[in-house]
Amino acid sequence: MFVAKCPDHLSLPSLPDNRNLLEYINAVSTETMMVVFASLLFERRILISSRHLHRVSACVQAANALLYPMTWQHIYIPIMPELLLDYLLAPIPFLIGVPDVLMKKVSLDEVGDVVYLNADTNVIRTPFNDLAELPNEVCSQLRRRLSQPGQGMGDSVPRAFLRALVMLIGGQGGSGAWYCSDGIIVVMVLW
Repeated sequence: MFVAKCPDHLSLPSLPDNRNLLEYINAVSTETMMVVFASLLFERRILISSRHLHRVSACVQAANALLYPMTWQHIYIPIMPELLLDYLLAPIPFLIGVPDVLMKKVSLDEVGDVVYLNADTNVIRTPFNDLAELPNEVCSQLRRRLSQPGQGMGDSVPRAFLRALVMLIGGQGGSGAWYCSDGIIVVMVLW
């Protein structure tokens, strides 16, 4: 009997425990991860494709996990079945994994403005410039943290994205947020 533990969506993922994150990091570059992250924050329509079902599913789930402590609130399908291909025409945000076999039946021109990542080739196609819309200090700090030597094991990659989120939304609405070295987010409300 084979038993697999489902990833915990209520905690920060870490390597090598989270196999989805490990697959995502091995499949795409840090710059591509940053583009997908920015596209998620802008609530775009995002397609991730691969020849391998495990890679499609892992990349979709890992991209969602990097939003921690937030989660994707729109259409979310880690592996798109053929019967649901019409969902790709929906004019609302989605995060969908599409196996290469099904991508051959889809015209990206018909789908419209969509962020498309081929996880096998690390090629991303997007009509948006979402990464450039994020503050420069957030992008440069995220790039620096993701490119540090020894990066990869533990929770250093998800922590880098969490720090970027704190920088982006931490000071909104009269509150201040600080990320402590022990991994705790401290929020002070200043009403």
